[in-house]
Amino acid sequence: MGEGTDATLADTDEMIVKPAFGRLAASHIGEYLLRRGIRWQRTLRLDRVDTIILQAVTSANLAHLPLRDASLEVPNGHRRPTSVLAVSLSMGFSYATVRKRVHALVGREVLRSSASGYIAPVEPLIYGAPDALVEQDCTALHALLDMMRSQGFQSLPETNRGASSARVGRAIVDFAVRSLEGFAEQHGSVTTGSIWAAIISANVRDLLSNGQLPDGYAEASQPLPDRVRRPVSLRKLAAEVNLPFETVRRHVLAMAGRGSVMIGESGVIVPTSALTTPQQIARSRLNIGYLRRLFDTVGAA
Repeated sequence: MGEGTDATLADTDEMIVKPAFGRLAASHIGEYLLRRGIRWQRTLRLDRVDTIILQAVTSANLAHLPLRDASLEVPNGHRRPTSVLAVSLSMGFSYATVRKRVHALVGREVLRSSASGYIAPVEPLIYGAPDALVEQDCTALHALLDMMRSQGFQSLPETNRGASSARVGRAIVDFAVRSLEGFAEQHGSVTTGSIWAAIISANVRDLLSNGQLPDGYAEASQPLPDRVRRPVSLRKLAAEVNLPFETVRRHVLAMAGRGSVMIGESGVIVPTSALTTPQQIARSRLNIGYLRRLFDTVGAA
């Protein structure tokens, strides 16, 4: 999990009831990660699976280096290669899928191969230019935290505008990959988990953006009731996650069969009952710990 994770998660019981680290903060960040993923896809001209694999490889390459000492600009020679098997297990993709994708990414020079595995090399489009993806990630995250503070999330750390974008960017990549691993573990696939998270974001987006949040519902222990969640149509959901309609429909129907979502005439919601299971509460504690580590890095980097 990386250095500092145990200490971070040990404090989760204290933080889980604070508005800044409750489910609604996670919903804000989930929306941020969704937009970020689509921006990476479009800029790098990769599809969603390739983008996930690229970030998983990047995170694995740097996992042996503590956040405080190493950023995304670590030279290629100091990156620790990872294997197809490790990426497959981490992201929940089949070995054959990852192997095929990785070989294609090597052919496009997005990844590099060696006798001991694969690395994501330092790439100016991602790290080096003033308008590189990491710079955009950091700018968007700073704007999000400023907006959240204006909505009453006062215990968020102050953002350090002079912080190294490469260091903050690494924390963002690390958080994104931890989130994706959670999707694979909880839902059986990254795709299913990503769609589920996108439904949650869509259900509460208007409330979060318009400041209409009912009193008392910012805390993780008190999720928003079903009656105030805004259903999202499958077509709108497919457009938001940048996946084919039939793919989204198939995954949503499977989730409905398990009780993870509810489908009505106006669209689909993730009900409170799916957010308060023991398994989901345990996952929320992990996610909030990862979120706190991201916010602390933004404030201290």
